[in-house]
Amino acid sequence: MKKDKFKFFGFSNDYVFGDVMEDKDNILLILNTILPNLKIKNIKYATTQKQINSVDYSKDVRLDLQVEDDTGKIYDVEMQTSKNGYLPQRVRYYQSKIDSKLTLEKNESYDKLRDSIIIFICTFDPFGYGDLQYERQIYLKGHLKEEERIIDGSDVFFINATANTNRASSMMKDLIKLVNNKQVDKNSKYYSMQERIEEINADPERRAKIMSLEEKIMDREVTARLEGKKEGRAEGKTKSKIEDVSSLIKRLKKLNIDSKTITSSVHEDYDSELPLSTINRILEKEL
Repeated sequence: MKKDKFKFFGFSNDYVFGDVMEDKDNILLILNTILPNLKIKNIKYATTQKQINSVDYSKDVRLDLQVEDDTGKIYDVEMQTSKNGYLPQRVRYYQSKIDSKLTLEKNESYDKLRDSIIIFICTFDPFGYGDLQYERQIYLKGHLKEEERIIDGSDVFFINATANTNRASSMMKDLIKLVNNKQVDKNSKYYSMQERIEEINADPERRAKIMSLEEKIMDREVTARLEGKKEGRAEGKTKSKIEDVSSLIKRLKKLNIDSKTITSSVHEDYDSELPLSTINRILEKEL
């Protein structure tokens, strides 16, 4: 792709990805590149940054791209740029939210559960084996033949944009080029997507919006780190106080001081530094 003096916001950027995926033809192209055997023809519904809110106190999720084809199958396509080590757990949680909110109506039986596919396009190798495409499948221990695979209607694919693409299809090669901000040929089906990305980067208003969003994300990350440090320090102080209380109780017991006096003394000395419930738990354990 064309390089400029300013930072280039590529396909892996949240805003750029969402903008490009507003076009259903682009969605179809990517889905059929990654899932050529499905031969997806039409998209019934598609939306970017789909928020799935929880009615309870569980964590909400925001899907980068949620799609439904004309057969009712649901797709979630995520652009993943950070390697946090919890990708399998994140997939598990996303799948649970998709199933509970998007595929089964209240009072419907489980046989009505719609098929779903989660795709993570990663700018890194998520598992370290060098594969271009990983597919999660479910088997019983000792039964690893394809015909023994458990089919539950859910599939998960991980695309490794750092992999060697020599044996990949031409469309997959171009998708990987796009993710890595590399030039695709003018006769490529991905060329119009590349042009769209360059248009976004050439638009001052869009660039300003992207930079503003990135600054907000950075601010949130810095705030989270600072809060984490504060919580860590507070947890450290609490742990130290708990150790002090335990040590005090043991010393008083060795002096043959009765339990009532120990309890009274500990409450008096530490009630301003530890919650009463915590002090009582320590006393119950040590006495």
